[in-house]
Amino acid sequence: MHPILDCWDHLLRRDAQRIVVVHGEGELRATVGDVDRLARDAARRLSSLPAGGVVLLEGDAGPGFLAALLACWRGGLTPALAPASGQETTRAALGQALGCCGVARLIGDWPADEWLVCTRANTSGTTMPAPPGGAPGVLKLTSGSSGAPRAVHTTAEQLAADDRALTATMGLDEGDRILAAIPLNHSYGLASVALPPLVRGAAIVQPSRGNPFAPAQAACRHQVTFLPTTPAYLAALVAARRPPPVPSSLRLVISAGAPLTAATAEAFRATYGLAVHTFYGSSETGGITFDRRGGAAERGTVGEPVEGVEVSLQPLSAGDRRDPGQGTVVVRSPAVASGYFPTVDERLGDGRFVTGDLGRFSDDGRGVELALLGRTDRVLNLRGRKLDPRELESIVESLSGVREAAALQIRGEDGAPGALRLVVAGDADLPDAARLRDFLHRRLPPHERPRSVVFVTELPRNERGKIDFAAMQRPDFR
Repeated sequence: MHPILDCWDHLLRRDAQRIVVVHGEGELRATVGDVDRLARDAARRLSSLPAGGVVLLEGDAGPGFLAALLACWRGGLTPALAPASGQETTRAALGQALGCCGVARLIGDWPADEWLVCTRANTSGTTMPAPPGGAPGVLKLTSGSSGAPRAVHTTAEQLAADDRALTATMGLDEGDRILAAIPLNHSYGLASVALPPLVRGAAIVQPSRGNPFAPAQAACRHQVTFLPTTPAYLAALVAARRPPPVPSSLRLVISAGAPLTAATAEAFRATYGLAVHTFYGSSETGGITFDRRGGAAERGTVGEPVEGVEVSLQPLSAGDRRDPGQGTVVVRSPAVASGYFPTVDERLGDGRFVTGDLGRFSDDGRGVELALLGRTDRVLNLRGRKLDPRELESIVESLSGVREAAALQIRGEDGAPGALRLVVAGDADLPDAARLRDFLHRRLPPHERPRSVVFVTELPRNERGKIDFAAMQRPDFR
């Protein structure tokens, strides 16, 4: 039994003509039957790979991605979800690290004749341990503290449990039209965009790539009802000289992947008359909390636990000077992943995950919500003393002209942490280096003063909207 394939086969029998993917421009449509035919074509291309193996699935193109997932699961394969790298060395490194028996690359934004290229690896590959019920799930790419590739192993049962919980919590249904403006091969996009058409037959609208206004245009053209997005995209919308319209059909906007500022949430509400609902989750757990009533970002929280999810705070270590009401966020639920792969980490397993997030519970009289206070694993060791970088960043962000700041330690060639670097993003009113250094000199003890300051127009972010600290580590970063 495979809970997601079972739902899909039910959809196929019930309504093969149901449209589940729409291209944002033109008249391209893909029905349940179309996607299933693609899945059977993909299964033929993957047929030489051994059942139980791991296949690197590269890309996230609409109906092709859905079909490739179905084909992998029908063939007893576990797809390791990877972005389209275009680099054979990157592909080979990932394949070797995860013990992949082959690679399946999605070509183009919409399936054509050569929409999927499958190759077998030179090695025999790794056989995944059989999950409960024998139903393969996915490997979600992440990285350990060493930076070496690894993945989160999530079974089909855990994916299905997360889908059930989010559907109930967010009030989703099969009639939703979902804007596919986030990568489908990341945990957020997989849960919020890719699984709904497979499980319920909800339609996804795929905007064109490369045009920053294409998602908003596609949303209006096809009257979307559900918009899962990121803070970076919301900030870009409200910062536009003429913010593009959103459809009157839009009933739910959720934001995840990075912290949503109160200013962006307030500006979106003022511009569009809609609240942004904050969604907090992780690759290891699926959904953790959700802002059911809207406005959590303005309240400084990320909402209440998703249905069926237990959230607790693990006390900080003895001697930690932070507020004793704070603690490390711990999550328990049926959706928590089986573990990391190929390495093992005791923080994840048996339905429990100890996150790297610092939090506290907040009660505004209408309910208890979770507030996130930063990352426990971002605490920096400077000359033997601890520094929470958020404290420094908050001080800098209080200056006129500063939109965001990020503090990090530059690592030497041996990987050891070294000098403190401050990256400041803002507008034309940014303070110059001398003024900023004088300001920090008066506010901070010597060991907390950055050795170097870099001014940028925007902090670098990855495709999930999270701040890209690896990019800011480079010696030539400007």
